[in-house]
Amino acid sequence: MKTTKYIIAFCLICYANVIFAGINNPIKHFLSLRKGFYNESNSIYILTTDLNCDDKDEVFLSIDKDTNGMYGNIWMVYISKDGEYIRSKDIIVFDINRTIIINNPIRNRKGKKLLTYVYKDKKTIQFREIKIKDESVEERNIAECTFTDQAGHDMMVQSFDTSQFSKCFIKETAKNLQNAGSTNVIKTGSSS
Repeated sequence: MKTTKYIIAFCLICYANVIFAGINNPIKHFLSLRKGFYNESNSIYILTTDLNCDDKDEVFLSIDKDTNGMYGNIWMVYISKDGEYIRSKDIIVFDINRTIIINNPIRNRKGKKLLTYVYKDKKTIQFREIKIKDESVEERNIAECTFTDQAGHDMMVQSFDTSQFSKCFIKETAKNLQNAGSTNVIKTGSSS
């Protein structure tokens, strides 16, 4: 009976170490978790930016076909912590073409946020912010705009300059990521 208790305790300790162990390579981890949900020709979307101010980029990963209709891609987020990454338990949804990175607008607070918008209906746009808090990703609605004419809508949409993502957004085939060193992709796509 004692032996059984020790074996169970040992198994639980090993299981806890696997669950809570840091992740060194988010891309490799993501591809292994999503195995069977993509093929070699699917594009993997990688967005890297430091949202928690630890001088190491968070890594947002999605597969081109993982979408939620008009809201955009479904993203898995890897948060940097103590030189490694932890996978957030939260998944988020945003369209890379309707998202910008902003510095924290509150005076004397460090940090960045993602600001994105979605169409609630044909005339109403809902703004959302995405930020890192501790070991999770927070997404919340912050404003809503209803446009009475197309000109106002177009002016707002054009003000979202997504060109900043050229430095921190990568679209690569799963096959190329598996063949190349995926750790190098994070360093290449870094926004730091």
